[in-house]
Amino acid sequence: MIRNFGLNLLLQRRVHHFSRVVVPTFELQNANGGVYEEADLIEEWCLDRELDGLKPLDAATEAMSWLRGEEDGVRRQALLKDSQRRSTVRRQARAHVRELSRNTG
Repeated sequence: MIRNFGLNLLLQRRVHHFSRVVVPTFELQNANGGVYEEADLIEEWCLDRELDGLKPLDAATEAMSWLRGEEDGVRRQALLKDSQRRSTVRRQARAHVRELSRNTG
């Protein structure tokens, strides 16, 4: 994603500024991919739930509560760190938001 590349480039420059080490941007992506995915998921959740009349803070709280819930004994938030499981968490989040929307509307 282009936005991720920009964030990684910024991080690369900051790391270089403070340490004089050049970390490849793909390494920064590997290290931060779960965090980027979490931010995207929360943003998407909030936009969808605002359409249902929820205030942004309430929607964000709802999203974080769901992310901190467990799936097979592991927090969904932690599952986002695994690139192989991210799409499953995103799919589950979308299904959960649809269910919440049906119950709200």
